[in-house]
Amino acid sequence: MAFKSEEELNKTFEAAKANLEIEGMIITKEMEKLIKRR
Repeated sequence: MAFKSEEELNKTFEAAKANLEIEGMIITKEMEKLIKRR
C-alpha cells in the first residue's frame, strides 16, 4: 500500500491503533467474564 504523504500515513496509523485498542478492550472484558464464571 502506497501513501501519498506522511500525513496520510499518520492518519491510517492512528486509525489502526484505535481499532487495536477497541479490540483489546473487548478481549479484556470477555476474559473478565470467563474468570468470574470460575
